[in-house]
Amino acid sequence: MRWRKQIPFARLGIHAGLLIGSFLFAFLVVDVVAFYGFGIKHPGYKTTGFYQYNPLLGHFHAPNMKGLWYTYRDGTRYTATTNSFGFPDSPRTLEKNTPRIALIGDSVTQCWEMKEQDRCHQVLEDILKRTYEVLNFGVRGYGTDQTSLAFETIGVRFSPDVVVYNFCINDIYDNANHTNKPYFILDDRCEWGIRLEGYPVEIPAPATDNLRSISSRVSRFLTDHSYSYRNIFGTVMSRLIDPIHRRLLGGKKSPPIPLDDHWELRPYKKEYNEEDQQRWELTKRILYRLSRIVRDRGTKFLLVECIDKPSLDGYWQYKIQKTYGDLLDFEKVNRLMNEFCSQNGIPFLSLYQEAKDRNLPVNSLFHPSDTIHMNREGALFYAECVAEQITAEGWAALPNTIP
Repeated sequence: MRWRKQIPFARLGIHAGLLIGSFLFAFLVVDVVAFYGFGIKHPGYKTTGFYQYNPLLGHFHAPNMKGLWYTYRDGTRYTATTNSFGFPDSPRTLEKNTPRIALIGDSVTQCWEMKEQDRCHQVLEDILKRTYEVLNFGVRGYGTDQTSLAFETIGVRFSPDVVVYNFCINDIYDNANHTNKPYFILDDRCEWGIRLEGYPVEIPAPATDNLRSISSRVSRFLTDHSYSYRNIFGTVMSRLIDPIHRRLLGGKKSPPIPLDDHWELRPYKKEYNEEDQQRWELTKRILYRLSRIVRDRGTKFLLVECIDKPSLDGYWQYKIQKTYGDLLDFEKVNRLMNEFCSQNGIPFLSLYQEAKDRNLPVNSLFHPSDTIHMNREGALFYAECVAEQITAEGWAALPNTIP
């Protein structure tokens, strides 16, 4: 009798196992079709393959790489390539047959968020009717410090006639960051008032095989390869965990990032504390050092202030003000940059001011899910402004009119 009573429970277990197995098989089919059939991959899938350790710069592009760059949650993806020198550009040679313009900076210069023919260096070259060769030296994650070091050790070998540095709001944070990279610190005893530290950069330690690292790698593998894990499991878990999290917070939403930890908004604070002032002073000295290194070689130097949504879009500013109150001044960085360039005789182009003067719809210049990387229209706007500026400076003759 006892054995017979256990039969329904055994059957129930079998049915439950079959049901779970069917769900897992269905998820597997969905994942295989999504991954291999439709090419739907996680934003950032295998992006680390584009980079390698560099003792001077911390990280640098691996040469001769080609793949798809996954960035946005909607699956937007574009081809990313590096040439034999490790730059996100077409094949180049050290010898030049035409005058050259070098674009230096971080991921905004790199331009992997759009098709190859729409990227800033390609569009600028087209506008100038290829009377100039425009080289792209952008590396994702670089601050002014790494950009400067990369140019003076590698970029100078290409003998550019004009160097255009694209300054982004996050550069102020990157310059103050000391992790896995060379960095400058303020030191009035040294040339330019700054001293290079953190060099050579230590090789990152490999992950240990403890339980936590194994769990992290399994989670990363599933995130990279499983559409079901990312979208179904992730959605279910967030709906289960969020209410519990809110209860622990007394029914409130998760607290916002503290303003002093927000790399994109902190530079816009109305009142700078001592650390803010030191960050800006450090950035100014690195910028001045870069401009002198370029100009002392007889090369023209243009400093470009790139755009970001929060500084230009009224809706974003409304949301930010609701979160942080009236603590921000979105014109502050532009004023500081103008003052710095004016005092040091550095040619300056503010895309922020250009966008305001032209009354451009800011959202049309960015991907909907991005606040700092330009889209195709943004790259065209950038290239037009740079072409007009270098023509106004007398460094190039603009052929005909801009299309």
